Formats: sequence, structure tokens, C-alpha cells
Amino acid sequence: MNKETPLCLQFTGILVSMAGVLLIITKGSWRLLLNLSFNPGDLLIVFAVASWAFYSVLLKKRQIHISPISFLTVLIALGTICILPFYAWEFVVYKGFEMNRVNISILLYLGIFPSVLSYIFWNYGVRTAGAFLAAIYMYLLPVFTAGLAFIFLNESLFFHHFLGGLLILLGLILSMFRRI
Repeated sequence: MNKETPLCLQFTGILVSMAGVLLIITKGSWRLLLNLSFNPGDLLIVFAVASWAFYSVLLKKRQIHISPISFLTVLIALGTICILPFYAWEFVVYKGFEMNRVNISILLYLGIFPSVLSYIFWNYGVRTAGAFLAAIYMYLLPVFTAGLAFIFLNESLFFHHFLGGLLILLGLILSMFRRI
């Protein structure tokens, strides 16, 4: 299956999942959507999400004939080159950061889990399940964020978290009907 076009049921699943995400983000108050204001960094996030979507579609569409680790190494090298001027500016202005055990452990964690392993798992997921299905699972991010905040930060869970999570789960189930 080269071309993935959503069926009516899958499109309904996307809408139901998006409603669940909006319910969690707005804390169940639709007034928050009406009073929504954007920060200057929001455009950067929109650009990052669009770039990620473009990357995911191309990952499935254009097969890369190098190993995933080699591909990731090239991406990291290019990303490092792009970010280097910003790091140099920050180093000059703010004098860098202290290299202690806590900071080193943070850098190791960030370098291993959300950097290397997440790319490997994402690429594998897109390659095996397809870009459409992999993208649908991104709707689970607010659910996992709320759950992890509850576990690690002692945040409270509210009705809108459970109802939004239920809508997201229902949307995921609807979106997978082609595969069942």
C-alpha cells in the first residue's frame, strides 16, 4: 500500500481524536479557544510540527537506502551545524553552563532517549505502520503528558483529562479500521 488516503471512518477518527486533544488542552472550557493568544515562539512550533509531518511523509514515500543509525548520524550532524551559531551566541552572552553531575546526566538522558531512541522508534513505526497511522498516535501526547505529570509531579487529573483521553482512544480505534 503505497498511497495512504484516509477513509470516512478514519477521517471521523481524526476529528474525534482532535476533539479529545482540544478538550484536554482547553481544560474543558471552550472559552479558552476564543481567548487564545499566541506567543512569538508559537510560529516556531508550527514550523517544527509542519517539518516533522513533512519528514514523516517523506520517510515512508522515499525509501532511504542507508541504515537508520547512519541516517540519524547525518541528521544530528546537520542539526548541530545549524544550531551551532545560536549556541555560540548564547555561550558568549550567558557564559555557558557548569559541567556537574546533574547537568551531565541531563545531557546524557536527552542525548539517548528523546534524541537517538525516539528517532529510531519513530522511523521504525512509520516504516511498518505507515505515516498516517503513526501520525494518529501523536494525539496521545497530551494523555501521556497528563499521566506523567500525575505520576512524577503530583499534578491532579480532572474529568477533562479522562474524557479527552477517552475521545482520543475512540478516535484511534476508528482510525485503525482499515487495518483490522
